[in-house]
Amino acid sequence: MKIAISVPDELSSAVDQYAQSNGFSRSEVYARAVDKFLEEVTATSYQQRFNELYSGKEAVDPALTAAARATFERNEW
Repeated sequence: MKIAISVPDELSSAVDQYAQSNGFSRSEVYARAVDKFLEEVTATSYQQRFNELYSGKEAVDPALTAAARATFERNEW
């Protein structure tokens, strides 16, 4: 798919230079950069969600807590 974006001249020049020096197309450099960005954002989002869930900031269903506790207590560790 083709898209059009606007970037500062300095960034465009740096991408062109990097692409040419490393045997990539300009499109591949931008695509890889966006892919990496999305991986990081997604990982951060999951980490934030995990932290919120286990920090006590978010209310956990008391029935779920009781069931987990009962399961935990039934098992030998």
